[in-house]
Amino acid sequence: SVPDTRRAQSKVGHWQDSAVTALKQCGTPWLPKIAAPETFAAAISAIGGREIDLVAGLVGDLKPLSEILRPWHPPVSRDGLRLGLWIGPEGDFSVTEYGRLATAGIVGISLGQNVLRSETAAVVGLSRLLYELERCGFRDEKTGNS
Repeated sequence: SVPDTRRAQSKVGHWQDSAVTALKQCGTPWLPKIAAPETFAAAISAIGGREIDLVAGLVGDLKPLSEILRPWHPPVSRDGLRLGLWIGPEGDFSVTEYGRLATAGIVGISLGQNVLRSETAAVVGLSRLLYELERCGFRDEKTGNS
């Protein structure tokens, strides 16, 4: 979908508030940072400062999230583990965009066989990411929680 940039900042605040509310309700220490919608080019140029970036895709060499995270044990800093999760727009990323993502080192993952709406894919992706992080034994150093 095409974001309405005039309302983007107020929506990001609402989405972040919803994430905090959900975090408090379920007791998890993993708070996702929700960025404002931006162009693909701007997002690609802003890559950096994270241990790994993942893109949920529909085509290409996609692996289950568990296969990516289980053998991967980066040091977890006091600021926590910084992961990026890319979710494509309505209609998915183009072949060219997938190529640019791969060139930037972003790892393709599968969220399953079903084609999901963008907003559903984001929720499913974060849910699976949290689940797999817990299974891998990642813990928040400040709280000791998974």
